Amino acid sequence: MKVRAAGILALAMAAAPAPTQAQAIWVEAGIDCGQWVSAPAATRDLYEAYLLGAVDAWAVALDLDFWRVPTRTSRDAVYLWVDNWCRANPLSLLIDAASALFTFRTGVKPD
Repeated sequence: MKVRAAGILALAMAAAPAPTQAQAIWVEAGIDCGQWVSAPAATRDLYEAYLLGAVDAWAVALDLDFWRVPTRTSRDAVYLWVDNWCRANPLSLLIDAASALFTFRTGVKPD
């Protein structure tokens, strides 16, 4: 059955006309600041996990103590900082807010 499906797929692809020029394709990805600011509680929890994952991954990858240097900070303080940044930059992505926060706290741009 798998061989037959693969054969049908190969024939269909061979019969399809090849594009004569490159085509631009838009792919929407990422969480934007508008979504962050307006998210309901259940969705906001997911966005917060995404934010913390990005910050913690950069901290591990760059061997930097994001949470205690230069001073201790809390998750609530981080969320408030991102709220304010996103309100000032509503068309930006949440990952850009995370990067700006990381740079603000550590002096290192993670990109």
